[in-house]
Amino acid sequence: MNVANLSRDLGYIEYEARESGLLTEEEIIIIGVCVGAACLIILVIVIAVVVQLKRKSTEKDRENRRLLALLFQLESSVRDQCKQGLYSSQSVSSAPLCLFQSHFF
Repeated sequence: MNVANLSRDLGYIEYEARESGLLTEEEIIIIGVCVGAACLIILVIVIAVVVQLKRKSTEKDRENRRLLALLFQLESSVRDQCKQGLYSSQSVSSAPLCLFQSHFF
């Protein structure tokens, strides 16, 4: 080794041979960071999917409630029209009403 005017012999440099299959600390840290990042990304995706499914479920529930209210209103309207038609036919003649009542009630 030469530094300025000094010259020294340090000897031979020996490299350690790595055994196959062993990882260094840096490689273990890099692998750990990559696995952690992948887990975090998967967790974020799962949370986003769950939130989206919950939102769709809430929308469907709201639509079902609206349709049930509309169906109930329609049934009430039909029921009222049937009663009105029945009362008007009763005022005209009571015989058909008696037959109707004996067959259906």
